[in-house]
Order: sequence, then structure tokens, then C-alpha cells
Amino acid sequence: MVGATREGVSVILRALMKENVIQTGRKSITISPMKVAELLELTYS
Repeated sequence: MVGATREGVSVILRALMKENVIQTGRKSITISPMKVAELLELTYS
């Protein structure tokens, strides 16, 4: 987490949660591989 503020990280996490890319549990974060692939496709196509 070098150079990343807590606020910055939480903003990014919240955005990813809104897009259903990740689900945050009490102690863990679940990442949806299909959603990640979808986003990467959109970004790099």
C-alpha cells in the first residue's frame, strides 16, 4: 500500500463494491473473477 491513502483505498473499494466486482465481508474480500475480466476487457478494448 505504498503511496495510497486510506481514503483513496476506501473510495476505490466502495466503487468496486457498487459495481459488484468485490464483496467485502467482516474479515475478507471476495473478488468476482468474471466481473474483473469484464472490466479489463472494457478498459483495454
